[in-house]
Amino acid sequence: MITSSPGAARVAGRVAPSSAEIACGAHALWLQAGRPEGRDVAFWLEAERNLMSPFLNEYDLNAVIVQTLRQPSAGPGGRTSGDSAVH
Repeated sequence: MITSSPGAARVAGRVAPSSAEIACGAHALWLQAGRPEGRDVAFWLEAERNLMSPFLNEYDLNAVIVQTLRQPSAGPGGRTSGDSAVH
C-alpha cells in the first residue's frame, strides 16, 4: 500500500513511496536472499522499483528520480545533505 507522507514526491497526481516503505521492502528482499552483505543498494533499488512500477510509466519514473535528486534528503543520523556532520 502506498501512503502519503509530508515530503512525498507527487507525479501525475500520485504519491511516490516513502523512504520508510522502500526500506521495509528492501529489508524483506534482504531477508529473502539470506541476509547477504554488501548488497544494500541493490535491494533498495529493487524495492523502490517494485513499489513504483505498478503505477508509473517510464516517463513518470524519470520525473520522480529528477525530483528526488533535487530535494535534500535525510542521510545517516537524520542529517540532510547541507548539514555538517561535525557540531
